[in-house]
Amino acid sequence: MLIPHLHFCGDCAEAIALYEKAFNTKTDVLFYSGDGDGSIGRAIMRVHGLACYEIMKPGSITIDPLEELPYSKLAVQFIDKFCVQWGFMVEE
Repeated sequence: MLIPHLHFCGDCAEAIALYEKAFNTKTDVLFYSGDGDGSIGRAIMRVHGLACYEIMKPGSITIDPLEELPYSKLAVQFIDKFCVQWGFMVEE
């Protein structure tokens, strides 16, 4: 299980909604920014599986394309449309 801790500058509600859809999960904890405007500063969610890449791919920039590597059956590295860099790989 992967438990990403996502940190953002400003409100990240739109990003969290996309990640919940991509990872088929719900956010466990939301931390609000300390400036009193009600914006979300950080979120924690639990991730099970990697079928999320196609959902997150639109608007992203591919760093390393989806391919087999010596240490992984399938791997990809990209920056999503919210400028968060991700690296996914599947174990044997």
